[in-house]
Amino acid sequence: MPSYRPRVTRICVTALMSVLSLAGCTQDATGPAPSATASPGLNANFRLLIHCGVRYAAFDGDTWEAVAPIPTIPEFVTDGKGNMSNRNDVAGEMLRLSATEARFTTTDPPAGLVVHFVRSTATIPGCA
Repeated sequence: MPSYRPRVTRICVTALMSVLSLAGCTQDATGPAPSATASPGLNANFRLLIHCGVRYAAFDGDTWEAVAPIPTIPEFVTDGKGNMSNRNDVAGEMLRLSATEARFTTTDPPAGLVVHFVRSTATIPGCA
């Protein structure tokens, strides 16, 4: 009797990946209360969601809201050969500057863009 386990596993993994990629568009930051006593200096590799525009981030147990000026981070990138691809997030480093301020710096192209954030109690809305 043939085994259908590998096919079922592939289908389950594909379905799970689809659900997780869609979940990025409806992030909800209703987790723990903002930690105003968290110590500054936490620096971590971070993937900033850009699919709905750069406005909010969930980092170090807190919700963060971007403050002006907010740089434009392109959602579409080219590989140098004319091939264009879409991305939902951009890699970089998030640094907690204080209990109420954080800074994100891109490491993906365009590298070196900086977004400043302030701690917020707002719930991160889904994409509209």
